Amino acid sequence: MFVIRQEQIAQMMAAMDHEYYERLRKLFRERFPGLVIRLDDPALLEQIALGVRKARQYGIKSGKGILAYLGLSLSSDPAFHDDPKIKRFFEQDAPDPEAKVQWFYKRAVEKLEKAQAAGWPHHHHA
Repeated sequence: MFVIRQEQIAQMMAAMDHEYYERLRKLFRERFPGLVIRLDDPALLEQIALGVRKARQYGIKSGKGILAYLGLSLSSDPAFHDDPKIKRFFEQDAPDPEAKVQWFYKRAVEKLEKAQAAGWPHHHHA
């Protein structure tokens, strides 16, 4: 009988995660370049890995929810994950972290759109 050892499972999970982070990295580079322009690829991957782990800790499991959480964390400063207000928001006893992150994300996108409409500086590549 073939038995998969615990460390092999861990390696497979790590490989799957790495592939997932890589796909997210490409997505942010292509779709939201202004959000990640200040980060080189290793730094961006690190932020994505951290954000995905934090989102999962809060019980956010859907791809859309994780994407929303990452968008929020990348558009804030690195202290986003440790901000007591953020922690309270996601950990307080309202039942659905997915609904919370979607609500939060919508507000953030609205703010960004308003800022852009008000002549927020654009990044142009020479």
